[in-house]
Amino acid sequence: GIIERSSRGPYLNPVFLVSKSATKSRFVLDCAKHTPYLLAPPFRLTLLPQAITVNLLSPQAYMVKLELALVFCNITLHPSSRNLTTFRVGRRYCRFGRMPFVIRPAPLYMQLLATTIAREMRARGLWAWSHIDNFLCAHPDPDKLASTVRLLVEDLLRSGFRLNLSDTSRANATHGFSWGSGSTQPRTPLRRCQNGFEPFLVSFARWSARFPSRRSRGRRPPVGYCAFYFSLYGSEF
Repeated sequence: GIIERSSRGPYLNPVFLVSKSATKSRFVLDCAKHTPYLLAPPFRLTLLPQAITVNLLSPQAYMVKLELALVFCNITLHPSSRNLTTFRVGRRYCRFGRMPFVIRPAPLYMQLLATTIAREMRARGLWAWSHIDNFLCAHPDPDKLASTVRLLVEDLLRSGFRLNLSDTSRANATHGFSWGSGSTQPRTPLRRCQNGFEPFLVSFARWSARFPSRRSRGRRPPVGYCAFYFSLYGSEF
């Protein structure tokens, strides 16, 4: 789970709520004390105007927007690091089993995963762009776009990911596509695809090895059911 019961750890981290809207708040663990010890290589995100310029896209192309929900919770914390995330609520001690929000290397590792998902979309014939937890997919044939995106979504759901439906849109034939909330999760039974999500999870692990920790150079990162472990000790997979 994201948060699990624990005994008192070596550190007690502050926790607080950050308002996202009038009705929603985000639970945040303050890991500022760990920041000087976290390896976070610098990286740049490709902005959408630049992506459209570099990889030409017809203004009439049909587009779909997808957004992953609770994106950092798809990154599992290494067991050796969980005690460093201990916090207290009343008399109960808890700790994070998944990546806490607002932690220094989190955007880099999520973007590595997002880039690999976008790479798989391109391999399936779509124009694709990724930004942390947002994806744009495009294709001049709306039927091709719909069928390919559906298979990709089924692969994502089967692999443990969830979609934020409020920020997911149906296909629209302009660059000013609709940001509506009319999309739904696939209702048909999930079927196993020959080219599923697991192969490019393996690709992600190999690619992320370009950013090894100071303590694990040359060690192959483990891959499993979304099991790329993040270690606070060395920012390792």
